[in-house]
Amino acid sequence: MKKVFLLLKSMHQIEGKPGKVMTAVAGKHGLELVPVEAKDIRVTFSMEGEDAIYVKGQKTEVPEAAFVYSNLTDYKTLRVLTMLESMGVRICNTADTIEKCADKLLAMQLIKKAGLSEEYGIRLPKTVLIDKTTTAEELQEALGLPMVIKVLDGYGGNGVTLHNDIESVKNTLSIIQAGELSCQVIAQEAILTSRGRDLRTQIINGKVVTCFERISDDGFRSNVHQGGRWIFLDAPEAVKAGALKIAEILGMQFGSVDFLYGAKEGEYYFCEANSMSGLDYVEDDEAIAGTITNEIIKALKGIR
Repeated sequence: MKKVFLLLKSMHQIEGKPGKVMTAVAGKHGLELVPVEAKDIRVTFSMEGEDAIYVKGQKTEVPEAAFVYSNLTDYKTLRVLTMLESMGVRICNTADTIEKCADKLLAMQLIKKAGLSEEYGIRLPKTVLIDKTTTAEELQEALGLPMVIKVLDGYGGNGVTLHNDIESVKNTLSIIQAGELSCQVIAQEAILTSRGRDLRTQIINGKVVTCFERISDDGFRSNVHQGGRWIFLDAPEAVKAGALKIAEILGMQFGSVDFLYGAKEGEYYFCEANSMSGLDYVEDDEAIAGTITNEIIKALKGIR
């Protein structure tokens, strides 16, 4: 069997249903999934001799492919991925894609550059990058109130705060600017019509495989990690087409594109793209679990 590295943050991540289903499906495709914590892979470079990979100091066979199964955006993991790419290993997702998705501002800039808003009617929220000189008054003038302040590489709804008044903005700015967070934080207009809910499109291998609305009954963030729940639905075709185009722009083979609901019927705002979206929802649906894992394995084999 050809080996595929399943890159993890910790080994316990493979214990849930998604990991078990993926392992079973991979076997049917002639692939052996090898769980590996990314931190245990040694990053090396040499122009001489055969390519070699060392895991926990032991020389290991170069895999056919690698799937990033965790939200890994640290420098070492990214260089592990570029090392594997240089050896001809098929990667899902690549370091370039992970970096583009992790940087929320960069993702929006790439989407705007591609003219996606005009072509698919997907709006982009007004956004300001906070630096050492940014004032609360400037943010209020540019974005109005309330506004959202979020870290660029947050995950699972962490690092996102809603501010209803200027004093709250001032207090948060003072904390950001006193430390090393400046230029790693953005402020955005609050899309209040989408408070506590958003629309997620799950994309794998150039296809929208499922869509669902995430809902929170007691907060402005709808992330499942923040106590939200999901309801499966069929998103409008324009939204699915836009999501696929965003995935193409970012080079995303696997992940999700999230949208906020605008004030007008059929109006949507791009929220963010995730190169490793949570798979909690497959726990309750065998059919969706099978569909998703099949598409992941096909992507790893280079099959559309």
